[in-house]
Amino acid sequence: HRGRTYLFASAAEQQKFLAAPDKYCPVLGGNDPVVMFHEGRYIAGTPALGAMYKKRMYLFSTPAAKTEFETNP
Repeated sequence: HRGRTYLFASAAEQQKFLAAPDKYCPVLGGNDPVVMFHEGRYIAGTPALGAMYKKRMYLFSTPAAKTEFETNP
């Protein structure tokens, strides 16, 4: 989906994903939204620095970016 490979534990989970993939994928394709907002650049975030907001996953490239987002999403 959008150039990324996703693996699933079962065919049922794959079908659930395929029915609405953007619902399950990180926002901005996993790129850091704080860097995008401030610098207009796409920098990959990491799952270790992920945060949920309004039932969507956001990934960040630095702890500072994650903290900034959590303070003012």
